[in-house]
Amino acid sequence: MKPKQRLEEHGLLVVGHVWISRQTEQRRLEFNIVFDVVPEAECWPYCVYAFRGEDGEVVRIGKAHCLRCRVSQWRRDITGALNRKSDEPDPKGGASRDEAADWKRFLHTGAKCEFLALCTVSETFAKSGLRGSELRKSVLRKREQGLINLFWPRFNRELRGRHRPEL
Repeated sequence: MKPKQRLEEHGLLVVGHVWISRQTEQRRLEFNIVFDVVPEAECWPYCVYAFRGEDGEVVRIGKAHCLRCRVSQWRRDITGALNRKSDEPDPKGGASRDEAADWKRFLHTGAKCEFLALCTVSETFAKSGLRGSELRKSVLRKREQGLINLFWPRFNRELRGRHRPEL
């Protein structure tokens, strides 16, 4: 089975697209994420998200308590890292130049990838034990980790250098 089919089998929906563009006037690279498929997804709370390439490869999986806030942070951090000089540290502690270089190689000129998301709020009502935000965070963390273990995306920073767990 192709990874493209499997993400949807786990409840994720394509909600938008991601690409890198060049701003010619300023000679800057921009990391773009748009909610062009499901615009209302921008307002979803407690989401698991994924980036999937044109070839179907899942390259990053993460979680967000507020999808709009996380996307805004991605735009700012990756765009900043793409345009920073190699010896210049990020004053705000954003994305590393290595991560930005990975995105630049992955999203070569004209390439787009899909941005998928799953709102986990409805799942929390079926669970018991924890209350409120503790429950939502617990469900979100478990869902994210399960997908990472299944797809083993290459851009998950915290997993670099670690061996794949036995499934």
